[in-house]
Amino acid sequence: MTSLSQNTPSPIASLEASQTASMQETAARIRSLNRNMSASIIEIGRELLHMKAMMVHGTFTRWVENDCGLKRRSCQNYMLVAAFVADKSASVALLSPAVLYRLAAKSAPADVVFAVLRLVE
Repeated sequence: MTSLSQNTPSPIASLEASQTASMQETAARIRSLNRNMSASIIEIGRELLHMKAMMVHGTFTRWVENDCGLKRRSCQNYMLVAAFVADKSASVALLSPAVLYRLAAKSAPADVVFAVLRLVE
């Protein structure tokens, strides 16, 4: 949960108990799926890096687009994230996909990356 969501009153506070319970359960499932999404992005990136290393130069992008159904930019993002987390603890996978993409970007300031990783640990 972000600090914003911890400091902001929940919009479900004024609802009936049954609605509140349902919304809380749904929110928990969404958070779980989001964590799984990050883990999936990392695993897809690892698989792509592995395949890219095995393929003849010039064939990888066509394979990704035709056989995997991925856009070239998505593929690049997945591989950047996988390379970024390779030497990090497993807790990095708990970050949201958006945070992982930003931290893995070549333009990400090293001091910011270090600070976020320190907080995750």
